Amino acid sequence: MGGFNAALFRTDFHFITSASNVTIANPAIFCVLNKPKNVITTLKDENNRKTVLDFVSELTKERIYPIGRLDRNTTGLLLLTNDGRFAQKLSHPSFEV
Repeated sequence: MGGFNAALFRTDFHFITSASNVTIANPAIFCVLNKPKNVITTLKDENNRKTVLDFVSELTKERIYPIGRLDRNTTGLLLLTNDGRFAQKLSHPSFEV
């Protein structure tokens, strides 16, 4: 699909900052997407509208999912990952990120 920008990053570890402690996790994938207008921030859509995965599925065959949400008519940077702990730290209010 043309007219969009996405980049995929793979890492053998990621940093979870907790004082000076570094936690090593399984290999993680991070994808940044400049989400276009009229695209749904979800994995599947019952109404067959375009989703963010339609734009990044060719970058990796591993299961990645969006961190957070952008409204359908909103454009902007969206982060997708396969790292559930990292996603939770960014999105859950208790972590105050």
